[in-house]
Amino acid sequence: MALTADTTTGARRRLDREQVLEAAEALVDTNGWDRLTMAALAGRLGVKVPSLYNHVTGLDDVRSEMQVRTMRQLAEALATAAMGRTGEAGLIALARVHRRFVSEYPHRYQGVTRESLNRVAFAEAAGRANEALLAVVGSYGLSPDDALRAELAVFSALHGFTTLEANGFFGDVIDTDALFEAVVAGAVSILGQTSAA
Repeated sequence: MALTADTTTGARRRLDREQVLEAAEALVDTNGWDRLTMAALAGRLGVKVPSLYNHVTGLDDVRSEMQVRTMRQLAEALATAAMGRTGEAGLIALARVHRRFVSEYPHRYQGVTRESLNRVAFAEAAGRANEALLAVVGSYGLSPDDALRAELAVFSALHGFTTLEANGFFGDVIDTDALFEAVVAGAVSILGQTSAA
């Protein structure tokens, strides 16, 4: 098993899969999803690249696990925000949490929205996020088909805004807080109109 330096004590400690994944997340947070390499990961951990293969099978394994971990983290945040909230208050709470998450982890979120490398594990992780949004959307009294369409419409609006904001698309030419509120108001309006139809 590989050893890595402990910078706090100067001692050597055994490397495990969790440490590899945490280091990968830190690299992605700093450098972006596409710049993660096994060489960069080994460098961050202070080991040689072959040592990493004691813990992961390769870069796709690392990225796949990061997609699942990030989605679980987002799902947990959304579930907490949705707890005990319905209707407009619930939707606003979810929207704000989604925006805050993307703002804090823009590169990890970019990885989540790529093609999943482990569809089964990722779908399971995404299920809780879907449950949170569906619970709020369902509180509008929509039929299952209408609820699914409304959920996808709301997610598309939030994803579009947060991705553009994270990529710096809006620059400083517009008040993004005001724009965000307009996007959320539009989503609320869509749900209200759908439930009244």
